[in-house]
Amino acid sequence: MRVLIFLTGILATVLPAQAEEVVKAGDFYLISRQVDGTFHGSHQVLEEQAAGYVAVAYCGRRVWVRPKSVAWSLIEVENKRVVGLEYSNGRGWVEVCAKAEKHVSMADIGSDEDPLVVSNDTPAAMTPPGSKLSRISEAFANKSGGKPKGTYHQQ
Repeated sequence: MRVLIFLTGILATVLPAQAEEVVKAGDFYLISRQVDGTFHGSHQVLEEQAAGYVAVAYCGRRVWVRPKSVAWSLIEVENKRVVGLEYSNGRGWVEVCAKAEKHVSMADIGSDEDPLVVSNDTPAAMTPPGSKLSRISEAFANKSGGKPKGTYHQQ
């Protein structure tokens, strides 16, 4: 039983964080690794055009990436990790293009924004309207829609 628990713990740290995303043979990913080669993170890259993806070339291979993925790869390199384009052969990963940051830049995806801004940007549809403080205030408003009551000392 202890062995089973130990193996479950090992698998939890090795497998991707998003359980719904299953890597299939033939999939391409930008993969970030620590300098010792251990996995750190990944972003999927497509071989066909899709909404929200832009065409780029890594080591001469044309693929489609999200702008957020390019920005993420540049930040990973700034954080002393190694990012490359890798291919899943169903039994492991094959490096297709080392040093991804040398092949695709923010300019290549038509952006002059800082990678940190692009990597943390959320689509407008997902951003609630109003300022952060007004949303916090609304959360504390009473159920009748009025302003929140004062503190205990003001009652």
